[in-house]
Amino acid sequence: MEPAPRSDGPLVAAVKLNDADAVAAALKEPATNLHAADAEKEKGALLLAAKLGHLAIVETLIGASFTTNATEEDSGGWSAAMHAAAGGHTDVLAALVANDGAACLVAPEGCSLTPLLVAALKGRTACAALILDTAANAADAADAHGRNALHLAATGGSVAMVELLVQRGSKIDATSTDGKTALMWAILSHKLDAVGALARLGADPTPRDIPRPDAPVVPGKVHGQGDDALDLATGRRDKDPTLRHIAKYLREWIELRTAEPGAPAPPMPPLPWVSHAEAWVAAGGGGA
Repeated sequence: MEPAPRSDGPLVAAVKLNDADAVAAALKEPATNLHAADAEKEKGALLLAAKLGHLAIVETLIGASFTTNATEEDSGGWSAAMHAAAGGHTDVLAALVANDGAACLVAPEGCSLTPLLVAALKGRTACAALILDTAANAADAADAHGRNALHLAATGGSVAMVELLVQRGSKIDATSTDGKTALMWAILSHKLDAVGALARLGADPTPRDIPRPDAPVVPGKVHGQGDDALDLATGRRDKDPTLRHIAKYLREWIELRTAEPGAPAPPMPPLPWVSHAEAWVAAGGGGA
């Protein structure tokens, strides 16, 4: 029979409650009073406080010499800075940076993600700006699949994040390991606003990704040739209405590029069913 799970130790419980007084009291307890399992959990108190955005407690734990570069195996080896960036807790991230400098902004051992990559995916622009101000080369990092911050921003769909990264020098047509650009990642993730933003910012829709060895033969396409942006939008044989909408936009944009080189990309139109729903609601939703 397995033993019942132990409850949180006093420090972890206080962190969860955001109770600064209880945290201070728990820190005064001698370590010998803690059960071994509880003592192990207490090591994650700073990670938990950063995840929850409890700034005062983070500062208290830093002052008590808690290790700020500890990682949490249950969440894929994330560090406190990664948790803060994911949650958009800019003040907590700033406290960690003030204590550790740029050292807390790199990928922890055994994890390919960095705080910037996490912030980019989650659309946490204030955190991303802080990271870029602290470590100018942070945007050069990539995950295990070769996806940089701009690729993940496009995947997450945050226009503000895409704009920030391009403004800070991210190469808009850089590719991940499989040859996909940020525009391609936005298309695959069904992020219309990100597709439109990348087009407006100068993305190129013509590069092709690296073909899969098992890619099927497609009529009208050179076998062994990678997909470009339009191929990715039409790869489901028009069964996906959102991709169908994106494909229509891409065709119009590519035609405009051909007819008028240098012309700005057209704005991404809203999904028709969304426009219809908004108009219906604006008209009173069919009510009397």
